[in-house]
Amino acid sequence: MAVSIVTILNGGSALALVLIGGIFATIYFKMYFEEKRKLLPLVGFAAFSMGTFYLGPAISFISLMFNGENLDPELYFKFSYVFIPIATVVVLYLGFSVFQPKYRIPITILYSILCIDYWVAMFFYTDMMFSAEVPLPGQLLDINLEHIIKYQTAFYILSLIFVISGGFFWMRRKLVSQNSEAKEIKKITQLAFGWAFFGLGAIMDSILPTDLLKYVIFARIIMGAGYILIFLGFMPSKKEA
Repeated sequence: MAVSIVTILNGGSALALVLIGGIFATIYFKMYFEEKRKLLPLVGFAAFSMGTFYLGPAISFISLMFNGENLDPELYFKFSYVFIPIATVVVLYLGFSVFQPKYRIPITILYSILCIDYWVAMFFYTDMMFSAEVPLPGQLLDINLEHIIKYQTAFYILSLIFVISGGFFWMRRKLVSQNSEAKEIKKITQLAFGWAFFGLGAIMDSILPTDLLKYVIFARIIMGAGYILIFLGFMPSKKEA
């Protein structure tokens, strides 16, 4: 069965983002075992779980290429979104650990509670939480979120942009006013723009249909750039190591 160029670019870019997340996660876990820095496992888990945002389309693409069939829509939905709530909790914990430690625990508890209704909706009301059209032969499956999952996922993504990215921009402004070291300001700037790019790319990818391929690819490039900036921002300097 012939696979369209749109499918190759769409599925290939999704697979690339999953692999980037996995590579970064492996690097951070390796660094933890070498340096024993307590936040590194959380950074590694965050990298892995953010990559799973594209696990559904990546697995469906592999299945389509080798078996000629897309992944089951329900599995596509669960693979893509099951880690989103806990990933958001971990990212918020990391962010507040850096720029507002005193609010770290309350924010973590609040978002952890929100995980419960998300997973209840996902696993007990699955059929109501997404919709999918049967793709044409050689095309990659795509789904649309519905009801509470749709709005709560949007809330999680917006939290990355306004809470996490905004917090790091606030911290950057504070460091600049205090004439802090350029190296420290650079890392905070990388984290601020990294989370902003990741969130912006996620929003664009969520609302754009896959037939608008050039915009979908652009969104994923933005997310990839966000990944790299976040990776560099959390990477301990040689001096710290």
